[in-house]
Amino acid sequence: LPGTYREQVTAPVPNLSGPTITLAAQAMPGQPVVVDGADDFAESGLWSQEAGSVWLAPSVTWAPAQVFADGARLAPFTGSTAALPAQSFRWQEGEGLYVNVGGGSPAGTRFWWDTGRTGS
Repeated sequence: LPGTYREQVTAPVPNLSGPTITLAAQAMPGQPVVVDGADDFAESGLWSQEAGSVWLAPSVTWAPAQVFADGARLAPFTGSTAALPAQSFRWQEGEGLYVNVGGGSPAGTRFWWDTGRTGS
């Protein structure tokens, strides 16, 4: 059915010499099916302002591989969270995910990331 499914799809592959496995979506014109394996964090209660334009989602307890805000990929940053540039993110073990989307809160935007986890 049309929609966005933020979940992992695992297809068992018993051996490579068997039949081909095909996943087919039942999309409709203008209503695609999207399986993106990402978590949606657009709710305001998931974020707290750290300083200026830097926001923290403390419930992110895993290191995301990619982070997106309104469809744009944010750049990973390894420096101090206080120096986090616009359009970037930093995950800190024991603290959570820090982001700077270049202005206000990431809440209310289409904000998500690759979970980087298996079995989620």
